[in-house]
Amino acid sequence: MVHKFQEIFILSLKYYFQLFYLVLGFGIILIALLNTLADINFSLYFGNLTYSFLTLLSLVYIIPTIVLASVINAIFVTLLIFLVRKHLLQEHRKVYVLEFIKKHATYLFLFYLVLYFILFIVYLVFVDTAVSFLIPIFTTIILFLTFYASQSIIIDEKKALSGISYSFYFLKQNISKTIFVILVLTLIYLIIALICFYFSWGFIASLILYTIFLYPLSEIIKTTIYLTKFEIFKSYL
Repeated sequence: MVHKFQEIFILSLKYYFQLFYLVLGFGIILIALLNTLADINFSLYFGNLTYSFLTLLSLVYIIPTIVLASVINAIFVTLLIFLVRKHLLQEHRKVYVLEFIKKHATYLFLFYLVLYFILFIVYLVFVDTAVSFLIPIFTTIILFLTFYASQSIIIDEKKALSGISYSFYFLKQNISKTIFVILVLTLIYLIIALICFYFSWGFIASLILYTIFLYPLSEIIKTTIYLTKFEIFKSYL
């Protein structure tokens, strides 16, 4: 398992650097958005919503921000997954690329929109209650069950609901591999979180590391794992 994941990780790093121009472009947009939202104590990391406090003013910003974040994330992840898929499956798409991206970015937008609002509702229901500890538990469960939804929507060209359904199926078929990659990504996440906590410049540094390194790399790794279901991909491993 470790050896196989090492190959997947190295291959994912290769495509991360090949697509760095895309990562950097959208990373700058996301950093600008998240840095602005820091003023109202709103953060969005990897689909995980956290709030320091809620006021009527912050709610006015949060709802359109969820929509905006869904749009940006959908476009970015669609392009990222599409390009990794194109390279690894040796596809030569020219005719309907724009139509494909438009269509499936819309499905992915709907997925992110519903996901973020569900996480938002979970927070509103349990915050300031005796069972507020359930917030990270429910959030983790939701994100885990939809772990490969983006890949299913883009790679298998599914709609949002069928993408979520197949994501769960693929997860069950690759549970050990998925848990292993989650543990590795969580370790990297914790290191970045410690940088944010212990250094005065940690917030900006962690924001850059999240948006330009860990988030896109995690999507590329998930895409690489998802593509292992295709025979042609085995030639890379």
